[in-house]
Amino acid sequence: MQKQPRHKYFLFFLLFTFLTSGLFAQEKKEEKPTVFIPYKNLKTVINKKNATVIMPYAEYLRLLKKAGDGTQKEQGPSAVITAATYKGHVAKDQAKVIAHLTVQVLGNPWVSLPIQFGDAAIGKVTHQGEGDVLLQGTGNGKYALLFSKKGTFEITLQLTARVLTSPEGRQFSLACPTSGITQFELTVPQADQTVEVTPKPVLLPVKKSDEKKKVTTIKATLGSTNKIAARWFPRLSTKPEMNLLTSVNNQQQILIADGMIHTTAKLQYKILRGEMNQLRIAIPLGHRILDVAVPDARMKSWKTTSDTNRQVVAIHFLGTLKEKLTVEVHTEVSAPSGPFEISGINEDGKVHGIHAIDAVREGGGITLSYEEGVNVAVEEKQGVVRVAAGEFSGRGSKTKKSSRKLFYKYFNPKFLLKVSIRPVKPQLAVVQDVRLTFRDDELQLQTNIHCQIERAGLFELRYKIPENLIIDNVSASAKMEQSFDKTTHILTLTFPEKQTSTVQVGLKAHRNLDSEKKQGDQQLPIIEPLSTTRETGTIYLFAQESIEIVTDEKRLAGVYPVSKTVSPPNAQTRLIATWEYSRRPVTVFVKTVRKPTRISATLGTTVNVKQEQLHISSLLNYHVQYAGVDTFRIEVPEKVAESIHIEIVNDGKSVPIKQTEKDEAAKDGFLGITIQTQRLVLGTQQFEISYDITAEENSNKKEEEKKGETLYKKIIPLLRVVDIPNETEGEKPIPVSRLQGEIIIQKERALTVTATAEGSDIEQIDIRELIHLKKEGTLAYRYFKQPATLALIVKKYDIQEVVQTVVSRALTEVIIGRDPQATYRCRYRITTSERQRLKIFLPAGAELQGVFIDRKEVSLEKDASGKKEEGWDSYSVNVTRTKNTNESLLLSIQFVWAGYENAFGTWGRNLFVRLPRIGDNKDRVVLQEQRCLLWIPEKYSLVGTPKKFHPLQTHHLKQVLFGEGSQFANQQAQQWIGTETANLFDFPTEGHHAYAYSRLGRSDSIEVTSLRIPYLTAVVSGALLLLALVLISLNWEKKLLLLLIAIFCLALYSLRDADWATHILAAASYGLIAMLGVWLIHALFYSKDRYNKKKSSLAVATGDVAETPATASPPSKNVEKSKPDSSDSSSKKEEDKS
Repeated sequence: MQKQPRHKYFLFFLLFTFLTSGLFAQEKKEEKPTVFIPYKNLKTVINKKNATVIMPYAEYLRLLKKAGDGTQKEQGPSAVITAATYKGHVAKDQAKVIAHLTVQVLGNPWVSLPIQFGDAAIGKVTHQGEGDVLLQGTGNGKYALLFSKKGTFEITLQLTARVLTSPEGRQFSLACPTSGITQFELTVPQADQTVEVTPKPVLLPVKKSDEKKKVTTIKATLGSTNKIAARWFPRLSTKPEMNLLTSVNNQQQILIADGMIHTTAKLQYKILRGEMNQLRIAIPLGHRILDVAVPDARMKSWKTTSDTNRQVVAIHFLGTLKEKLTVEVHTEVSAPSGPFEISGINEDGKVHGIHAIDAVREGGGITLSYEEGVNVAVEEKQGVVRVAAGEFSGRGSKTKKSSRKLFYKYFNPKFLLKVSIRPVKPQLAVVQDVRLTFRDDELQLQTNIHCQIERAGLFELRYKIPENLIIDNVSASAKMEQSFDKTTHILTLTFPEKQTSTVQVGLKAHRNLDSEKKQGDQQLPIIEPLSTTRETGTIYLFAQESIEIVTDEKRLAGVYPVSKTVSPPNAQTRLIATWEYSRRPVTVFVKTVRKPTRISATLGTTVNVKQEQLHISSLLNYHVQYAGVDTFRIEVPEKVAESIHIEIVNDGKSVPIKQTEKDEAAKDGFLGITIQTQRLVLGTQQFEISYDITAEENSNKKEEEKKGETLYKKIIPLLRVVDIPNETEGEKPIPVSRLQGEIIIQKERALTVTATAEGSDIEQIDIRELIHLKKEGTLAYRYFKQPATLALIVKKYDIQEVVQTVVSRALTEVIIGRDPQATYRCRYRITTSERQRLKIFLPAGAELQGVFIDRKEVSLEKDASGKKEEGWDSYSVNVTRTKNTNESLLLSIQFVWAGYENAFGTWGRNLFVRLPRIGDNKDRVVLQEQRCLLWIPEKYSLVGTPKKFHPLQTHHLKQVLFGEGSQFANQQAQQWIGTETANLFDFPTEGHHAYAYSRLGRSDSIEVTSLRIPYLTAVVSGALLLLALVLISLNWEKKLLLLLIAIFCLALYSLRDADWATHILAAASYGLIAMLGVWLIHALFYSKDRYNKKKSSLAVATGDVAETPATASPPSKNVEKSKPDSSDSSSKKEEDKS
């Protein structure tokens, strides 16, 4: 039995204690809660994260009420420094400061108020007010005041800070707490000192101290700050003005514009000796001073006084200046009419420009600018030199973009520069483009005026308008207002801003003409621009087809004809003449002659032959020229007059029909119909007229249909186009000047039609010669004169059924690996003329992965008829044609079939691949071309030519050795079938290469032979290596002869099957290399050994042996000269040959 921990007994005891205390809580309300603490294992109990404390509910509510609801309300400050006063005096290297702080305590005691004094040391702290105040140090230079009560406290602190000495003077700084009101008072032990306080103070008056004490005291009010810094140094003395020496560089910018002279002078003073607290500047009389500015110093005030020859501007500064300063003065004055001096001081002392007074030396430059509408001429000059803009230091002056400048330099203010101002008159060059168009009832004018303004600007343009010309619209490239004086016929365009470059003005107007008059003289209205320097222009004259224009050459003035062509304003007008002019006056007189209306027509009749009726549709196209008409006349056969239907062709040009009216009586079997349009027609007007004629069938119709006899005969009088009545009283009808008619006969497929056309010039033509009708039909005719009649003989025959669905291309891709499962991707390019359920046969047990028709997913429905073909599963797919019948659909199917158990074997074997079949005999589906792309592992190769297929690629030796060419076959197949659905399926081909085969027609299988290339290479190359070792002893003639015979036999076999021959040669390539290597090594080393042996034997036989050393034994006496035998001689011969 395990021993229980002791702390568990303690927890039970603690629980019992709290529960019992809760029962007597009402009786012992005043007793404090008792807490029991274990004396053993205390650390173990307290350190447990899941320890639990149990207390009475009343105690829990008391603690919860004491802690509050957990939300912290935003509290205000517990103590605020309302005012702070710092009084300091400097003694040697120390600054002693007495700080008086007024603190308002708002919070409950004890209240802490943080303060800081930086590096200053606190010597003593006193306070006034009820309660205690303690000072607590909290950090480096940081303290806290602790208050025991609410209320107002006056705190006094004695501070000591160190005084630093630098070249700029003596100084000290003091960090301080921020307060609402801060006052600072400092006493320096030296007299006449300048004291600078940071932040910038507001100085308060100080009582003058006794001069004997020699101290300087300042008193100031500061803003809220956390740091006070003071620096003091001796005040500079002021020297007499007579000792001051200055030089001035005066840059004057003078602008003449808008009748005013604007002068800006920039005087750069350089103090050579002494100090300056005021200066004076001379300004010409009559100039209005706009501004005086001193950007480099603090200016106290400036004041202007006048005397006889000048105005004097006195400028006072707040301090004394010792080095440099710049003064800018801006003035303006009205420009005088005659010559005037623009700057300088003459000998009498009269000032004409802005110059310095009391300067030792003055020099500078003058920039004289003037606007484009003004010419400035220099009448006289002395003491100034004109310079280029690049040599002038004041060239950066801001002037108007259109102003022009002159630059001058001077070295003494007593110079003369007299100029005169002359206004520049503007030059206006005008190029006018005039387009005049004669219409039936008005002469339209459109003119574009290009105004080039030079030298000076203009605020208005004026034009002389010819009489009887009504202005329709005026536009300009700039904002303007127009006014027209009917008395003087002057059009004025006023611009709110001055125009200084180019202005484009467009004007449209018209002149009313008498449409009843057939001819009349007209003077062409040409707008005349006024106040021009030069004017040129081009006049284009247009007219409608119905108006003939005759130019009066004798009355032409100021114009000459040119050959320029431009596009007419619209299709109903044409260009008549073009003139140009370069001087005034311009006069052109023309005579207008109105042409009579001319009408031509084309009539296209379509006869649609059906078994029970004839539908005749005529497309009547009128072409109206010169003058519009609103009435048209046709004649139709009387028998069909009641059922005739007339409407316009909706081509956007034809005018809607207002009404049609039939004649009361027919004439010669034709009834006249009058068509009235809603408005006059000028141009093209198309009508579509249609009616039906019922065929009169024979009584024995069914028997004749079987025999192919005549179904019915019909004579059709065609529609006639007649002259149009003229509304003008006494005028003849408007004839149709030209008529061209076309007839096309269309029929049902079960009928045959024989037609005979009658008319004065009607002729049969080829359908491809039709112009106004669609080239779809059986027979076609053309005629140019009326009347025309068509006789038809209609027969009916049986219809031979044709194929409705054609599969033009079929591509089947199969990935076959070492496992039984193969992946199929089949795509079919289908053209169908009907909506049908197309049957598809897949290998039995195939698992579908997806079916798409033109990238739209569809579903295959399994055939539920119960009829199954062995080894195949029948499916149906709904083929819905959403395109034109001439456009093909792409059917894509992907599935997996596990039917290739040990497909390749160890060495390779015959591989029987099943291909899906689309359609059956009942579906009348024809497959034109079928391709198969087989993907097999890279270690295998397909050889030979399958039955009823032919390979699409030729295997070369390089492809067999290195496996190249499969990607090309794949790309060629994808381009052949189309790549729009190639990425719909995941079709992994990694580790496989492709072989492509093709055939015409349909096949449901393909049989190929596979070989394992590594095994075949090892066997064939090993055999050749063994053969090389067997034949190693033969001479080279025999070896090469045998090798040549083998190559010749392989070449003969390649004529029968080149694929097998290529693979055998590839497998033997390594063996051939090894064979040649063995033979070369044997020939090289064996021949060398035989040669060395033969040489040594010959040396012994002839006695040509080198002397032996003394230590060698003498040769044997039994050594005899041996003669070479026949074998040696034969081997020698072989060696020599080798």
